[in-house]
Amino acid sequence: IEISYLALVEFKSKSGDNDSAEAQVTKYKELLGINNLPSFLVNSEEIYVLQTYGWQRISLQDFPNLEKLK
Repeated sequence: IEISYLALVEFKSKSGDNDSAEAQVTKYKELLGINNLPSFLVNSEEIYVLQTYGWQRISLQDFPNLEKLK
């Protein structure tokens, strides 16, 4: 049995564009048909994870590796 893992990472060149990034990520998830897809925003200064209430800033140490995504 083959197991695949998928997460969505949106890269932006500058901070402050979180609303448009959230809209874009939401469109990707709708197109893929996977609403619970782990989604992240990475810009030149910060990393965020998309929660039900919006983006939550996380540290680089909290950015998941493959083991955390399983």
